[in-house]
Amino acid sequence: MNTRLDDHRCPEELQPVVSRLNALLERLETSFVRERRFSSDVAHELRTPVAELRSLGEMVANWPAEATPAAFADVRAIAHEMEDIVNSLTLLSRAEAGTQPVDLSEVNLTTLVQDALDRATPGATAKGHHFVLHLADVTAPTDATLWKMILANLIGNAVKFTEHGSISLRARLEAVDAAGVRLRLEVGRSEE
Repeated sequence: MNTRLDDHRCPEELQPVVSRLNALLERLETSFVRERRFSSDVAHELRTPVAELRSLGEMVANWPAEATPAAFADVRAIAHEMEDIVNSLTLLSRAEAGTQPVDLSEVNLTTLVQDALDRATPGATAKGHHFVLHLADVTAPTDATLWKMILANLIGNAVKFTEHGSISLRARLEAVDAAGVRLRLEVGRSEE
């Protein structure tokens, strides 16, 4: 797909057409790459919850007495997690393609970080982690949905890839200008 027409070897009157065709081929190639990456990301992210769901299904099929309300609550939680993964990846794909509408409103970023930490705490605690926050109260015009997705991914990766111990989160405003607010958020192993 990376073959392009040589606009230097065609008649001058066809050069604009060839140039437009080459631009179209470039956009198509970019779309195909994005689609392949999206498919790969979905497959990677859903592998664990699908395995958990299958395991629960096999358990209930082999031991019907285990079909308890708790087992069904686990199935609902896994289904909700899978839905969140698909929604996040779709949102990310749209944002990357520039087709995701941005809903700017005044958002308390500190509250979003705290909410993301609250959701990540059970998994973090199970791995022996706890969070150490260094956050000032920050409010900025931004898209809350996109920030929730970014924070969930960032904090989830910190929990997943940090061996054990404290995970430190530091946030501060870098600049407020015509381009908007830039928030610097650092996530890493705490020295405490």
